[in-house]
Amino acid sequence: MPWDELMVEIMQQLKVKTASGLIIISILYMIVGFGIFGTVIMMTNERTKEFGVMVSVGMQRTSWRKSCFWRWSLSGLPGL
Repeated sequence: MPWDELMVEIMQQLKVKTASGLIIISILYMIVGFGIFGTVIMMTNERTKEFGVMVSVGMQRTSWRKSCFWRWSLSGLPGL
């Protein structure tokens, strides 16, 4: 008879430990994600006037979007 059938309580504790670890890690990732999202929102709000000036000077919206994407990606990368 294998040991996992003999010690059912230990197997149950291992399953509970694994499940609780996954829940805690997912909560931590959510907290970090909200922190990064808040930083991106703050960066966007601070640069609204700058975005308007760039568009009014003649910057195309596609290059503006690429610029914003790379800026936000590089800002969020250290959080991962």
